Amino acid sequence: MDEPRSSIRARHAAILERLTRQEHVSTTELSQQHDVSKVTIRADLEALEERGRLRRVHGGAVAPTLVVETRHDARKNVDRSAKRWMAVTARQMIEPGMTVVLDVGTSTQALAELLADDETISGITVVTNGLRIATTLEACLHRMEVFLTGGSLRAMQHSLVNPGVSETLDRVNPSIAFIGCDGVHHEHGITTTNFPEADVKERMREASDQAVLLAAGSKVGEVATIKVNDAQAFDSLVTTVDSDAATIDQLDALGLEIRMAGKATNPND
Repeated sequence: MDEPRSSIRARHAAILERLTRQEHVSTTELSQQHDVSKVTIRADLEALEERGRLRRVHGGAVAPTLVVETRHDARKNVDRSAKRWMAVTARQMIEPGMTVVLDVGTSTQALAELLADDETISGITVVTNGLRIATTLEACLHRMEVFLTGGSLRAMQHSLVNPGVSETLDRVNPSIAFIGCDGVHHEHGITTTNFPEADVKERMREASDQAVLLAAGSKVGEVATIKVNDAQAFDSLVTTVDSDAATIDQLDALGLEIRMAGKATNPND
């Protein structure tokens, strides 16, 4: 028996309403929430995409427009487990004696929280333009140095931007920079939502021996408004196992080292 149109319309409305509250909706989560099969949800997403109401991506859907800026605090619980997986993978790249740059963002915040929790990490210097990150690491000053850059305060992300950040980076020699973004695309490059932070991300990349992108799978294949640089200008991408496989292959072909974070690594280690 065919499903009533009223039920389909109600489910479509619920899917669209959920997209107003979060960056990405998952096929699996929607299937569980509405107690229907993934096949049904995929049909829903296809129908909504045909009407221009959303855009399907690997594993779910996103809003139909380019990625727009949302507040740091509003994003902190989005892709939370994915960010923890990425933090574990990124932590493996950090060695004693390194000067580590942490860009502002919720993925780098997850890495800062891991560094704060892991008493075995010591002898590093952290440079950041993120107020939340600096506060998180304040309790760790007995085992690491933490420098907060100067700059102009952006309340949207609790971030510091130029003038001031570049002057700080000119005086340090970072071993590695962990840089967040809003989109990773093989053709459109690494993108974000505003010019001030795009400039800082590029300066962090230039200043560091290694430039590592932290981007959950929901951001792979996405394009935001402002370009930071081409994907191949960066050294590595730490992402999650739900990333779009075709895009990952294209990024790998450009020479970007791909580090997949997921169930192969225990996020509680």
